[in-house]
Amino acid sequence: MNDNHDCVCAHCGESMRDGIDRRANLVSPLDIAPKWLLTCAILIFAQTLGFTALVAWREIAKGVAGVNEFIIGVVSGTSPAVPLFMVYAIIAVTALDFIGGGIMVTARYLTKKLIEPLDKKRKEEMDRLIRDSRAEGVKEGVKRGVAQGRAEGVAEGRAEGRAEGVAEGAERAFRAWAEWNDRRMEAEADGLPFDEPPPSEW
Repeated sequence: MNDNHDCVCAHCGESMRDGIDRRANLVSPLDIAPKWLLTCAILIFAQTLGFTALVAWREIAKGVAGVNEFIIGVVSGTSPAVPLFMVYAIIAVTALDFIGGGIMVTARYLTKKLIEPLDKKRKEEMDRLIRDSRAEGVKEGVKRGVAQGRAEGVAEGRAEGRAEGVAEGAERAFRAWAEWNDRRMEAEADGLPFDEPPPSEW
């Protein structure tokens, strides 16, 4: 049989090997976990002390003859109850261990069935919001880039149009002056009067 394979509880997640190891850690003959030893000892001591006080009060009420008789009466009255106190303490710590284990199993089950799905859903929602915000940012960036490109194109077109208009105007003016000057020089060469106003006065 392969030691690498181990049965795991579907509810609490504890493997069979963990259960065996936990069982091996129990203290014999009390058959309790080491973490409960102090609690068990305190319970036994408290029960014994309280019962001893009751027995002592009973002995005093009976009116014992001396100290030796009082001690013998207290010890003989308390001793038979000590094993019973040990059983009560073991039952108490076993019940506490069982209740604690049940709480842990319930907590693990609720975590697996309720909290983990909520965390997963919350993570998926955050991832979706991040993706949506990134897509929205890209879309907004493209929109701004297109608007800026259009504005720059219009401004550039206007500037080029103005420059071409200025150049054409200058060329027309130069041509008009050249033609006016040719006509003036022809009139002077023919000895004819020339009264045409210059282009600046048109």
